[in-house]
Amino acid sequence: MLKIVNKKVIGRVLFVLLFIAAVYFFITSRTNLNTVMVKKVDIQKRYVEKTVSSSGEIKSQSEVELGFGVSGTVKTINVRKGDQVKKGTLLASVDTYKLYNDMLTYRDSRDIAIRDRDLYVQNYSTNVPAIGGETEYYLGLRRQDELVSKAQASYNSAQATLSESYIYSPFDGTIVDVTKDAGENVLTTEHVIKLADLGKVEFETDLDQEDYGLVKEGQSVTINLDSFDGVDFIGIVTTLPLYANGGATPNFTVKIALQPKEGYKPLMGMTGDAHIIVAKSESEVSSIYYDELFYDDENKPYVWVVDNGFVTKQVVEIGLEGDIYTELKILPDKQVVVGVNTDVEVKDGYKAKVVL
Repeated sequence: MLKIVNKKVIGRVLFVLLFIAAVYFFITSRTNLNTVMVKKVDIQKRYVEKTVSSSGEIKSQSEVELGFGVSGTVKTINVRKGDQVKKGTLLASVDTYKLYNDMLTYRDSRDIAIRDRDLYVQNYSTNVPAIGGETEYYLGLRRQDELVSKAQASYNSAQATLSESYIYSPFDGTIVDVTKDAGENVLTTEHVIKLADLGKVEFETDLDQEDYGLVKEGQSVTINLDSFDGVDFIGIVTTLPLYANGGATPNFTVKIALQPKEGYKPLMGMTGDAHIIVAKSESEVSSIYYDELFYDDENKPYVWVVDNGFVTKQVVEIGLEGDIYTELKILPDKQVVVGVNTDVEVKDGYKAKVVL
């Protein structure tokens, strides 16, 4: 009988111990689940900037691809790649034998028309009755004038066509490319010589429609060229296009003037990235990093704060949202925090364990 009682007592004790252990495990597990490690957020005074970034290339402010206005055989190429030329220099020509003879023929036709008209006036201006009267005289003179005009127009056209057989430099610059040699055939659609003023360069970048709407002339730009790692070039937006450059996804080519930087010389063809400052705070403002701010289901901004040892949401009023920082219009009245581990979710009401 005593053994049976002892077994019952032992069983009850074991049950109580197991129950206490289960309760303890449940409480400690729940406590651990509802405790989140957080670190303090440092709200600082600093400038907040919003930029539009895009890749681009250094190009000459004066750059042109030149070709002939007529098809034919290249007669002369007077320059080579790298040559510096002055405005008006003859760069290349095509064989003009036929065009020149055509021009002479049209010139002769014009001269004949002028002589015929002058002879008509000489013969009949003082002897109007001989041609049928004054009306007939002026009708005949009009016909002669029309013949002269047509002949002159044909001659002018031949001269213009002949002039298209030559390529002249439109400005002082450097030959950066030559695509034809003497004796080769050339079409009017082909570019033969590329000329650029290498002393005056600018940065060009293409923006999509959304970014283009934020950009204005005069905005400051920071440019990083691939050739000069870690170097910031300062520029200003100088030219905005009046239309897109076409295609399935049209872009807008924006031109940026570069300020000189001692020890560095941007060269035509260098590539890099432009960061156009489209908005900037007028002075240093209270701000936090963009990833220290959150948005609820209604898209209202909030931060996490510690209140009596627990994490809670606090809705905030923000100003300029920059690339790195976001302006806080009104500072929270409690310590702002963020989760230490990005893979651990922070929830309202969790116990805060501030580790940093």
